[in-house]
Amino acid sequence: MAFPGPEAELLQVTDASDKGFSIIVTQVRHWDESLPVENQKHEMIVCKGGMFRHSELNWTIIKKEAFPVVKACHELDYLLLRPRGFRLYCDHANLAFIFAPSVELKKHVRDRLQHWVIRLCGLRYTIEFIPGENNVWADIVSRWHVRDQVSVAAVRTRSHQVIPVDSLSRLRPLADDGFHFPTRDDIKAAQQDASRERSRLQGASEDEVDGVVTVNNRVWVPTGAKDLLARLFVVAHCGSQGHRGQEPMSLVLKERFYVLKLEDKVAKFIRQCLLCKHFKGPRQIPRPYEPLLTTNEQNEVDFLSLREGFGGSSYLLVVKDGVSHLCELFPCATPTAFIAAEALAMWCARYGIPKTLLSDQGSHFRNEMAKNLAARLKVKLNFTPVYSAWLNGTVGRLNRDVLPVFRALLMEYGLDDHEWPYLLPAVQAILNHTRVQSLAGRASVEVFTALPASSALDAIVLPAITERSKRLVDLNDISGYVDCRYKQFIGK
Repeated sequence: MAFPGPEAELLQVTDASDKGFSIIVTQVRHWDESLPVENQKHEMIVCKGGMFRHSELNWTIIKKEAFPVVKACHELDYLLLRPRGFRLYCDHANLAFIFAPSVELKKHVRDRLQHWVIRLCGLRYTIEFIPGENNVWADIVSRWHVRDQVSVAAVRTRSHQVIPVDSLSRLRPLADDGFHFPTRDDIKAAQQDASRERSRLQGASEDEVDGVVTVNNRVWVPTGAKDLLARLFVVAHCGSQGHRGQEPMSLVLKERFYVLKLEDKVAKFIRQCLLCKHFKGPRQIPRPYEPLLTTNEQNEVDFLSLREGFGGSSYLLVVKDGVSHLCELFPCATPTAFIAAEALAMWCARYGIPKTLLSDQGSHFRNEMAKNLAARLKVKLNFTPVYSAWLNGTVGRLNRDVLPVFRALLMEYGLDDHEWPYLLPAVQAILNHTRVQSLAGRASVEVFTALPASSALDAIVLPAITERSKRLVDLNDISGYVDCRYKQFIGK
């Protein structure tokens, strides 16, 4: 590549093929008028090309030949704007006649390329015709990426549908009239039809209870039972499960069923859920304020703005435990200090007094009422700095879960946006009873209260009992203990 000289002759050579175009800019330091342009001693300055795409492939030949000329004059004006002008060469005779600056053309000819010819105004150039057999290099560049023959191979692929849900509603399958809730009889029939697949269960603790095959104390669901898997996945993801995502769905299924490559099947199912595509947003990484060790050690509060609903409620006060992620949602019309104080008092009545209360510096939190209430309850108030929402990111992450669950239930049940207050208990139950990986596969209600988490799949199969999760409670022992304490009180 050479550096352009001010005294050299500058040449621009263009060409176009059926699929591509080329632009070559050279210079000749000592121009010999007795020699043709192809025999001059050229020094390369610019060599570029491109491909015609989409509607450009349907252009006429003259427009394809004119395009690189106009493109070069527009993009390489820093080279072509020079006192001596430049020489323009193309192998299309009609184009050389149309772009000639000193030729008077008829109006109907000029109007065809008028919007391109205008771009050449202000440039000093002389256009000349060069035969196609002498325009070798520009012709090579214009055909550089074009294949002479395009071979098409027939490829046989499997369907992307991991389960056959085409017969059901793709948006609300659980509410479809043709949806049948899976039962133990359906599982038993699917296992009987998959005897060959059962023989390949190697290295697993297999057992049979009431005609149902279990593997590691979990009900075995054959991979070939596509319809059964479809219905199980719908129950584990839609409706009361709140479309929570891949990890909660995998955990609730893995606790009850044994399915080969369950994570891959769940991931494909989540990608196919049309309802999730409406409200799933980008991922937000929570950043805790400080390390926590016990439940109810630190509560995080924040107001969440929603659309005005029936009853005058427009906001939610979200209260979240820092360790277990247990949350309570308090609807209100306006975010005020009275609502915040009342919600804190109700939390203390149910679960006890927290040690620390973390919030932003909103006027509904940082005021005399909240300060006096915290002083009476011996609660420490912590406030995040201004414009530092990531310090209170865990409750912000919960807000990102509250909104999608509300949208999912409103869309799935066909309710109006103003009816969101009616779904408040269901949303709170979904958030607190969903198993998450951040809690080692446990739900918030398990970590905070030691009570088992419920699921819609409990109507089909109860979760497998392990030594780690076994909890035996005898109600007779509790009633006997209460009677004993009552007799002791009467005797006093």
